[in-house]
Amino acid sequence: MIDPANAVTQARALQEGAERVLADLGIDALVAPYGELIRIGSAACGLMAARDIDLGVLCPVLDGDVVFAVAQRLFAHPWVRRAQVNDERPPFQSMVGPENEGIYCGVRYCEEGRRDQEWKIDLWYFPMDVPRPELPMRDRLLAASDDERMTILLLKHALLTDGRYGRDVHGIDIYRAVLDRGERSLDDVIHAIVDEGT
Repeated sequence: MIDPANAVTQARALQEGAERVLADLGIDALVAPYGELIRIGSAACGLMAARDIDLGVLCPVLDGDVVFAVAQRLFAHPWVRRAQVNDERPPFQSMVGPENEGIYCGVRYCEEGRRDQEWKIDLWYFPMDVPRPELPMRDRLLAASDDERMTILLLKHALLTDGRYGRDVHGIDIYRAVLDRGERSLDDVIHAIVDEGT
């Protein structure tokens, strides 16, 4: 298992890297005419364990043509190897609930053109008038205790090591286990999330 000090060091380095990537892509300026950019997930809270950035755009009007145009501009960047757009509005919505209605743009950015430095960027466009459940969780993560934050980081690294993080278990599963159920034992949390599906 990773040493706690190393987990913190890696999280800081990834956070700095995320800032570089976002600045290089200029995503803030690209989406500003169409909606409000919000940072969610680990990159918003300093809890990164992988090159994974989650962003949302709250749009007064959810326009597929706009999303596609932004994706084209991102794809034109020399270090972007993929910009994929998925329509997650009815009737194509894969997850039920109005909070899951939107348009997804998945970007793969290879820093300095290197595949071994690839970043995964999830850029979701949502209707502005639908409450976002990600925002209360982001605020809870920002207010989490040092013990809770360390537990989250160590869990992420443990699951990354055995290949289950991002496949069987996602960040939100870990956040709920630690913040909602107060679980601290790595074995118990992994068992609850992976084996019992709670």
